[in-house]
Amino acid sequence: MDLNVLGTVTSIISLILAILFWYLASKQASKADMALSEIKDKMMSWQNDMNKAAINLIEAKPEVIAQKIALEGAKNNSEFMDRLAGIVEKLSNEMDEKSSEYKIGIIKELLNHQKSSIVEKEKLKTDIIASRQTKQPEPR
Repeated sequence: MDLNVLGTVTSIISLILAILFWYLASKQASKADMALSEIKDKMMSWQNDMNKAAINLIEAKPEVIAQKIALEGAKNNSEFMDRLAGIVEKLSNEMDEKSSEYKIGIIKELLNHQKSSIVEKEKLKTDIIASRQTKQPEPR
């Protein structure tokens, strides 16, 4: 066999092997990219689940729930007071001699009800604060 032919055959075989290795390496790189992408998606999903769980734990704390309830109560109380003020204003504007005593009585009842409601809420708050202070251990 001639050395030139042997060199040419060896070169062609080397070229074919190089192309084969390149093809196999690109397939393996593609599979690795897909695996990394899947791992990244799973990690992001896991982090989102952890964040949601942490938020749910924080929102489940009694202090947070109590704060939400207090804020909603304050909002509802404010809306009620606005409506009450509108009713009192309407009654006072529509007063005439025949219905003045009746409407004044209604206004007094509405205002007394609001006053007693506020007084009861404040009394309840002070009772809770007082009971918490008596339960705390004294410092040594």
